[in-house]
Amino acid sequence: MKVIARYDQYAHPPLLTLYIHGCPHKRQVREVLQQGREHIYAAAVRGIGSEVDMPIDHAIDLKVLFTNPNSPDLDHLIEAVFMMLDKKTLKGPAVLADDRHIQSVHMSKLYPNEATKRDGQR
Repeated sequence: MKVIARYDQYAHPPLLTLYIHGCPHKRQVREVLQQGREHIYAAAVRGIGSEVDMPIDHAIDLKVLFTNPNSPDLDHLIEAVFMMLDKKTLKGPAVLADDRHIQSVHMSKLYPNEATKRDGQR
């Protein structure tokens, strides 16, 4: 999983943007989600650590672009992101003190490569 994190402190509320390549979905084993949490936290420290104290403990908006996610279902992907961001879920340092600080979510998927299976083929 690769992650890029951006933070716009001048938006109201501030905007946390995540670009996540290969995001797991919520039904994967906890170890996979834990690794995802570590990737997101490391990317946040690199990308936004100088702009905001973590864990973020105030209202934010969240924008996420999933590139080649491990599920086509946005609901499973965003729940996994909430779990990986929230301090009260999983172990270790987190980007958010609590996922209830997320006021709005904009999410989208991107599949830049050609599909490996065609409809009707097995």
